[in-house]
Amino acid sequence: MLQPIYVRKLTPKDANSVIYLENICFEYPLGEYTIHAYLNATNNISIGAFEGEQLVGALLCNFDSHEGHIVLVAVHPNYRRRGIAKTLLHTIEKYALEKLTRHLRLEVNIANTPAILLYRKLGYNAVSIINEYYENGDDAYLMIKQLL
Repeated sequence: MLQPIYVRKLTPKDANSVIYLENICFEYPLGEYTIHAYLNATNNISIGAFEGEQLVGALLCNFDSHEGHIVLVAVHPNYRRRGIAKTLLHTIEKYALEKLTRHLRLEVNIANTPAILLYRKLGYNAVSIINEYYENGDDAYLMIKQLL
């Protein structure tokens, strides 16, 4: 039986679950060191979507001055198209507004059409292309959403 999805802040204790999720979602994951660093840093907010005790979605965001940088949005393949990424993005936007963050930025593979469409629908605009952003040489869009 499906349990309701809930969102909470991630802690360093969630690191192994985030690493597992990222590895099944991405060909070129951030890696264990980076995940641990994000979950332990005081200027980051990391949130997860859970079904029971299982992490099914994660978002990691770094805040610096008046900008938030979303470095990871991952949703388990079996849980996609259920609004989890949208919920995570709305949640981080609420945190960002509380911190008086002017805008959020993220990078997305130019071939990841579903993510690009979601980000555009939520108000993110592609402002530039970053050539060879990914390890395999793929380009990324830099997308920004103005909050204030």
